Amino acid sequence: MSIFISLVMFALALLHIYWGHGGNWPGNDRQSLTDKVFGQGNQFPSILACYNVAAALILAGAVPLFTESILFGARFSNYSWFNFIIALPLMIRGVGGYLPAVEKRWTQVFVRNNRLIYSPLCIGLALSYIFFGLQ
Repeated sequence: MSIFISLVMFALALLHIYWGHGGNWPGNDRQSLTDKVFGQGNQFPSILACYNVAAALILAGAVPLFTESILFGARFSNYSWFNFIIALPLMIRGVGGYLPAVEKRWTQVFVRNNRLIYSPLCIGLALSYIFFGLQ
């Protein structure tokens, strides 16, 4: 399970790097991409912002591999609390994405994607990190 969670986080990091370099998927252009994945505004975040998110996702993706002794062979159980630190913003993002006050600020396409993909993914990842932290 730790490998799967790490691969998800690494894939999300690659997606942010792709966006930082001008990639538009799943949109057709920058504005449709902004509407679908950012939810508001008319300017997509900068390459630096995309790289910062990618770096955070890579670091977060490595944590389960460390705590489950997949990297470096030694179990880093003393650092399992890192999992809780990662779970907190993921859970806040996931649950907060369903709040009507927050949804009013987003485009309709983003709200739909958020309800079907983004918030459930964040909550699932948060629960996975909590599971790793409890081991």
